Amino acid sequence: MARARNVPRSLGVLPLERSYRFGRKKIVARTFSLDTPIKPLTLLARAKKAAYENGATLVGDEHSGSFSHDLVKGDYRMVGQTVVVTITQKHWLIPWPIIESQLGALVQ
Repeated sequence: MARARNVPRSLGVLPLERSYRFGRKKIVARTFSLDTPIKPLTLLARAKKAAYENGATLVGDEHSGSFSHDLVKGDYRMVGQTVVVTITQKHWLIPWPIIESQLGALVQ
């Protein structure tokens, strides 16, 4: 590693941990907790319909499960009247606020 001139060794620049792979920033999983007035079975039917219409796969029941699409993958679970959704993978072009907005629209 080349050092800058006239910089004492103790003040040299430390190498950064690689946070990029193939030129894209690695995606960290994110969890959303969404309160809903909708009954779990009704919410599951709505989610399955949305998954089918958008070419996604949803596997699970009214308590927990997972979903997969070319652009986003994750899992979900119900805790009382709260849906906890964890996005484990997403396409780098999709901003987090869009995902949060779509999830909010689904559970309201």
